[in-house]
Amino acid sequence: MRYPNKRYGNPEELRYYTMMYQNPIKEIAKKLRRSERSVRDWLTGAKRVPWWVPEILRLQKKESEDIFREMTGRKIAARHGIAKPGAIVFDFVKPKSEPEAPKLTPTPLADADDEMYKLRNLG
Repeated sequence: MRYPNKRYGNPEELRYYTMMYQNPIKEIAKKLRRSERSVRDWLTGAKRVPWWVPEILRLQKKESEDIFREMTGRKIAARHGIAKPGAIVFDFVKPKSEPEAPKLTPTPLADADDEMYKLRNLG
């Protein structure tokens, strides 16, 4: 046990374990064999989390990781954006100097009319 002398569990640790499920209240209630209302009360803070809830979830997660490792021979990939050594990392560093845009010079109106006249007579 991680907290043998504490009466209540850490609610933040319970919220951490809820991130692993698509329907957290229903799935955690089923895992812990408690009602959905109890789990909802623990998550909202209406009732305190019993000390054994984070412990059971931690042990179940550890057990599932061990079973996965025994069956496949590899660890579950780390979460939260931690890259493996062979991962491709994109460097999103902004260039120090931005290239200048080409300068546009306005053409005189008379030249523009001549160009339009030439284009119309080509066809």
